[in-house]
Amino acid sequence: MEVSNPIPKILIVDDNPENLFVFEKILKKLDADIISAGSGNEALSTILYNDFALIILDVQMPEMDGYEVAEILKDDERTENIPIIFVTAIDRDNAKEIKGYTSGAVDFIFKPINEFILISKVKIFLEIYKMKSGLEKLVLEQTCELRENNKKLKAQIKKNQHTTEELADARSYLVNVVNSISSSMVTVDLHGNIIEMNTEAKKRSGFSFKEAKGKPIKEVFSCFSKLTRKMMEAMEKEESVEIRRVKVYVRGKLFIKDVSISPMKNNSTRGAVIRIDDVTERARIDEMMIQSEKMLSLGGLAAGMAHEINSPLAGIIQNIQVLKNRIERDIPNNRSTARECGTTMEAIKAYVEKRGIFHMIDSIMECGERTAQIVKNMLSFSQKSAGLTTREDICELIDKTIKLAENEYSLKKSFNFRQIEIQRQYAPDIPHIKCQKSKIQQVILNLLINGAHAMAGNKDVNGKINCFVLKARLEKEMVCMEIEDNGPGIDEKLCKKIFEPFFTTKETGTGLGLSIAYFIITEEHGGTMEVTSSQGKGTRFTIRLPLE
Repeated sequence: MEVSNPIPKILIVDDNPENLFVFEKILKKLDADIISAGSGNEALSTILYNDFALIILDVQMPEMDGYEVAEILKDDERTENIPIIFVTAIDRDNAKEIKGYTSGAVDFIFKPINEFILISKVKIFLEIYKMKSGLEKLVLEQTCELRENNKKLKAQIKKNQHTTEELADARSYLVNVVNSISSSMVTVDLHGNIIEMNTEAKKRSGFSFKEAKGKPIKEVFSCFSKLTRKMMEAMEKEESVEIRRVKVYVRGKLFIKDVSISPMKNNSTRGAVIRIDDVTERARIDEMMIQSEKMLSLGGLAAGMAHEINSPLAGIIQNIQVLKNRIERDIPNNRSTARECGTTMEAIKAYVEKRGIFHMIDSIMECGERTAQIVKNMLSFSQKSAGLTTREDICELIDKTIKLAENEYSLKKSFNFRQIEIQRQYAPDIPHIKCQKSKIQQVILNLLINGAHAMAGNKDVNGKINCFVLKARLEKEMVCMEIEDNGPGIDEKLCKKIFEPFFTTKETGTGLGLSIAYFIITEEHGGTMEVTSSQGKGTRFTIRLPLE
């Protein structure tokens, strides 16, 4: 199987354009794409859309120095393994070098730049990158070649001890390369029994190689309980197969896997090399992006619908109000007129009301006003607000919103608020966040009301009362807030639709509450909002908000 190696990319980060020019001029001799960035922020933005073999990073830069950029990169799983070479004009200083290596650097280069030293060091990392990029080809080709060589080398072992040492070195090199990658690599025979495993495979499966060797792969990797038939077909047809987004539950937790099955065949061994990648986080981000795009599209639709409905609805409400006023005006309004009519004003009103005219008019008005509120919600959902932002203590904001909830009519309507136990778990020293206070309170209040409705009548035989748990903590550069309830929970299929506009499981309601909450958090505040639930155990909403 031929695998083409991508051209490696090198990122150069320096706030001095002259330095960038010098680096580009020197490194253009190498077989690599050179990309430049003039600041730490620009570098971080560029890294989002590129896969780099090496980063050459200036130490002294305004706003964000090289050490800070390196620490951010090393905290991210996607970029933590990119080699970083620091460049500095400062004289060699053990303390600064130690700080650089602690921040994640693999080497230092001191200005003025020595072209020979720079090219020599860069070449090493380009070669390492090329080897990792072509690892699939290397595994498939060299595994077969190595097995064939073993037969020849065993016959010559007595004649040439040096050759034996070279073979041991070659095998050690191959094992180290395979063990260095982040994918789980497993070799199986024609029956699907495990022959080889790399370090990542042992880590992910929880089995040592001794325990896993000879076992069916489905007993070691649970995702293969669904894929055994496809694996056998691939080996029989000798065709590679890629299977994306395989769902696996481990101790009740969902994981998403990408699986590649590549059949192999030589004189002594037939089977397949299998690569398993955990893409749970990537799938979560993809799902969030799809949800965000869907919300924006539906927001435009909601705005159009709201404007189309608003004008005729206003006419209906106004005309109903005029009709009501005219009927009230035509009813005798004093005792003398009432006597002329041969009855009392109260009797006439009772007669009219008995006929249900006012009741019908009030019902129509109530429906119209409810529809007007729906239109207002649709417009709120479709328009990104530019409201006043202030710095707020999230813990204090939660406490104030709970007080609002205690007096909220919708909450009282479900059941007495005193039947709900509210627990608070706040981490110490949570920084204040910049937000639209009323909007965040709207989100929290909506979740409390929804939870209260879900928990209505949820008292079990042991007298366990309904309970909310509200948590707040600092999570990297985000403030994380969780709202949990012990209600009946939500079905997994419904969880995927819960933030969609107009989706509701209630007999009454607009289905806009959670979609507006999601819009406020993700679009207006640049945060994230997720839901996890288990039927019979309750629901948890997790909100993450940036500090700025």
